[in-house]
Amino acid sequence: MPEPAKFKPAPDRPSTLPMDAQLVVLADAVERIGPARVRHSGRNAFNHLRKSWELHPVDAEMSYFRALTAEEEAASALILALRQQRYPGAKRLDPQIHAHKAAVWVILEAIVRGYTDKKMPRPQISIGKEGRPRIRIDVDIGPMIDSDGPYWVHSPDPFHTVIHSDEKGPFELHRWAKELAQIAGPNKSIMRYVRELANNRNRVLYANEKGVPSIIFPDELILERLERVKWIMVVVIGVLQTKTLQLLVIQALEALLIAVERFEGEGFAFPQFDQSAANLSIEQQPDGSFVSGFKA
Repeated sequence: MPEPAKFKPAPDRPSTLPMDAQLVVLADAVERIGPARVRHSGRNAFNHLRKSWELHPVDAEMSYFRALTAEEEAASALILALRQQRYPGAKRLDPQIHAHKAAVWVILEAIVRGYTDKKMPRPQISIGKEGRPRIRIDVDIGPMIDSDGPYWVHSPDPFHTVIHSDEKGPFELHRWAKELAQIAGPNKSIMRYVRELANNRNRVLYANEKGVPSIIFPDELILERLERVKWIMVVVIGVLQTKTLQLLVIQALEALLIAVERFEGEGFAFPQFDQSAANLSIEQQPDGSFVSGFKA
């Protein structure tokens, strides 16, 4: 049999995983996460990506496997963080089940698609460089209110807001069903899509009736997994930094659990929670700028 095609690195390819300044700050913040179990999963996610980058020119299959495992480790960190903060229903997610970990990025991607479709402004995210890890999310709503200048909105609890549905009328929580269907594709259910994602690790490791697995992929796939790990770990820090059960996290977790229930075939009774959101306030600063926040 002819030898399979091999990955050919570019002459100027960095020898180590390229990480910008924001990623370096995030990786450092991950080292300060508590509890230890969450910290170790986050740390290992970055370790897998570094090794994936180094392995790629010599062992594409193991490189790909490590890139997938990096995302799974980050997803495990998020599941453990949700459990740590006692989010309702979080115990239904198991960091040992590949399908549960695969579903974590799927729901995050659905949320991003929802924000993009609504033409929401891109948030600015900053990460504390010292002490207990914290994130701050600022959104300029100036264009939404026809303002000549920026109106920066932030909340002390970064995910303490809700998204209502455009399809089901006012005050109905959005479940991202449309976005999940778009991700799965026209000929596939979200259940089948998640199962296939979870099975990708096996497809690159084990032989089958067609032969021995051999893959070729660009470096961009590893960098894409790096982006996923980055955003999952940002959510992990945001979940852990406050004892508040943040409304957007509860809303997203419910949507994730509905998907889990579908592909696991088990029913569940999701607990009731307070959907009352805090009030938005906008205050003018001495320099003339406006800073906003949420007040109970």
